[in-house]
Amino acid sequence: MSGIDSLVEKLAGASVEENEHKEVNFAGRALKLNTEDDAAEIVKSIQNCPGMTVLRLEGNTVGIPAAKAIAKALENQPHFKKALWKDMFTRRDKTEIPEALSYLSNGVMVSNSRLVVLDLSDNAFGPRGLIGIVKLLESPSCYSLEELHLNNNGLGISGAKMLADAMCNCIENSRKDGAPLKLKIFVCGRNRLENEGATAVSKFLKQLGTLESVAMPQNGIYSEGIKHLADALSSNPDLKVINLEDNSLTEEGALYIANCLPSLKKLQMLNLGDCLIRTGGALALAKVLKESCSELREIYLGYNEINKEGGKALADAMENKMALELLVLNGNQFGDEGCILIIERMSELGKSDQLGTLSEDEGEDDENDEDDDDDDYNEEHVEEEEESDSQDEISNKSLEDDKSSLHPSPVYKVNSIHDFVRHPTSGMLVSLHDANEDILSLLPEESSDFDYVDLFCKVCSVVDLDNEKVKLAAYRFADDILSKAFSLWSNDISLFNNNFLVGIGLLKGENKKMEKDLDISGILVVLDHVVRQPYFLSSTRSLLQFFLSQPLLYVTANNKAKHILMQTL
Repeated sequence: MSGIDSLVEKLAGASVEENEHKEVNFAGRALKLNTEDDAAEIVKSIQNCPGMTVLRLEGNTVGIPAAKAIAKALENQPHFKKALWKDMFTRRDKTEIPEALSYLSNGVMVSNSRLVVLDLSDNAFGPRGLIGIVKLLESPSCYSLEELHLNNNGLGISGAKMLADAMCNCIENSRKDGAPLKLKIFVCGRNRLENEGATAVSKFLKQLGTLESVAMPQNGIYSEGIKHLADALSSNPDLKVINLEDNSLTEEGALYIANCLPSLKKLQMLNLGDCLIRTGGALALAKVLKESCSELREIYLGYNEINKEGGKALADAMENKMALELLVLNGNQFGDEGCILIIERMSELGKSDQLGTLSEDEGEDDENDEDDDDDDYNEEHVEEEEESDSQDEISNKSLEDDKSSLHPSPVYKVNSIHDFVRHPTSGMLVSLHDANEDILSLLPEESSDFDYVDLFCKVCSVVDLDNEKVKLAAYRFADDILSKAFSLWSNDISLFNNNFLVGIGLLKGENKKMEKDLDISGILVVLDHVVRQPYFLSSTRSLLQFFLSQPLLYVTANNKAKHILMQTL
């Protein structure tokens, strides 16, 4: 057998991975699965993987007949644990999705498998789609669930209520059967839950008591909804991560969160960025943080209209935070004097390295306008509720359009999870990975290929050869980013290849100013992983090999990293 034949054989078998988890992986293949025949390759891979524990279908589009065929194959997989099914209904009619999900759910239930992870993020199916998984959520197959990811699904208020009822039934049923649900991670961002939806979801969060991570950013939740969420969070003493970024907490909501913090002794990450907590909210949080949450590593309070008094109080509260890795206060209203005050205080505490950039500070502002601003927010919120006739028709675009009108920000931001894009660090990357955050939510709604490449480069920028934990996190996110990018530009791969090479610094672009002596070692380390993946095209691989075999004209790189990648290529 020739070397080429051997390589083809290896790639053909790449959809089934043999490791401690038996995984069938069709992620990012951009497959259009309309009929049962279209799904034949997936069905065969499932059948040829006895004891399968993981099925990755994200980045494809699945119709009803295809879902039915896949579900039939799932019926014989009792060890199935991880359903990684985000972004798999692109361009599907909303009437198709519930039935497709119902078939898949039934396949899981018939197999009597016990799911640990269910990820249906980035499927804008709304409340209608949720109907397809209600029976699954209430069944014994979900009594073992540890992670539930429903990010960017367009659930709305009615979907949130439906979800809450199903999860409350799951909790009750599982306890009656002596196998109580112990959910650890709950992700439900960008769903337009608003106060009513957040209140509904809070009911089952409070009952759980086992949560370690809750992420509900960009949901249009005001202080009334936060009140119920804070009460639920305080009933989960093992919480390590709270992400409520880009909701309208205001000072009142910040006070509710502050009051629940003393109960959360294991908290490691608190993200209240872009939540309009203002100075009053900052002072309330600072007062509590000074005496509690000693294990906090990352705190995100950027873009909150906090003045220098609030900023100084927050810096003072960091005195006992020995585990602190990052404090983000960018985009507030400290003014030059306030910024200097905060920087000096963090330096006095020996924590200057932990303070994020203050480069986008908005300068001091007249706080007499605050009450008027609150009135504007509340009036706008009421108007929006009156105009919303049905949450069922929410789409990804309307989600973002509604959010931007509801919560204007002094600086436009696209879901800056952990402020990673503005201030990438290795610790933040690992935190993103551990919290199972969706890296693609950092992209603009109308993303160009340059946006994908830029996000890939930012992920790689914090990677080095020797830190395995950071590398593993980067590998996962790089797979998410590039598999999606390759599928989107599959019909114009020449353009993508050109822009990819420009983006990583191997080719000079007409409109791109090259950063002098840019070190791309981290990019090369991650590329050594991604070039081995099925989604990475041979044409891109060949171009990489050609340009890396030449002297690097515009960038620098670690010789070892380059050598390892060249060996792989």
